[in-house]
Amino acid sequence: MARYGIKQVKPLRGLGLYLLSNVGTTFSYNNLKKVLDVGSMNTIKSYADFLENSYLIFLVRKFSYSLKEQLASLKKVYCVDNGLAESVAFQFSKNKGKFLENLVFLELRRKFSEIYYYKTANGLEVDFLTKSGRKDMTLIQVADNLDNEKTRQREVNALLKAMDELKLKASVILTEDTEEEISQAGKVIVVKPVYKWLLESPASLE
Repeated sequence: MARYGIKQVKPLRGLGLYLLSNVGTTFSYNNLKKVLDVGSMNTIKSYADFLENSYLIFLVRKFSYSLKEQLASLKKVYCVDNGLAESVAFQFSKNKGKFLENLVFLELRRKFSEIYYYKTANGLEVDFLTKSGRKDMTLIQVADNLDNEKTRQREVNALLKAMDELKLKASVILTEDTEEEISQAGKVIVVKPVYKWLLESPASLE
C-alpha cells in the first residue's frame, strides 16, 4: 500500500483474500469488479498487478499463438506459498488438489520462463503448458488421485485432445501417489507422483 500510494484498504484486502481463496482457478477482472463492488475494472487490474509485483500471487495466461488472445483471456491465479494461502484463504473444505497444483506451479516457475494453461477447442482445460523455444512444449495435468473414473476420464480426455491439437505425442499427469503409463490413440500419458517429479533433474519433466 505504501509503495503504490493506495489509500482504500478494503478493496485491496478483499481482492487479495478472494484470489488466495481461489488458487488454481480462472477469473476475469470484470467479474471481480462486480464481486468486490469496485467502480472500475482498471482499478481491479491495477491492484492485481500490485499483488503480483509484490510476489504474493502469480497470474497465468491461456496459451494461444495470438498474443492478443492471450492478453484478453481469463487468468489463473497461484500463490507464492501454500501455507500462506491455506492460513488466510476463506474455504469451506480443504482442497488438496488445488494446493498440489499450486506446488507444481511454483516448481515449474523455477524451471520455465513461459508457463500457460491450455483450453481445447471444445472447452477442456489442461492445467499447465510449458514452453521452451518455439516448438518445445509439455502439457501437465495435476490431480490428487485418479481413483474416481470420472476424474480420470476428464484429465485423460483433456490431455488427448490438447495433444491432438498441438501435435504432441506425450504428456504428464502429476498425482499424490499414483504411477502408471497410459497409452491411447498413439499417444502416451505418463502418470507419476509429485514427489518423484520434484526430485528429478531440473530439465526432466517426462
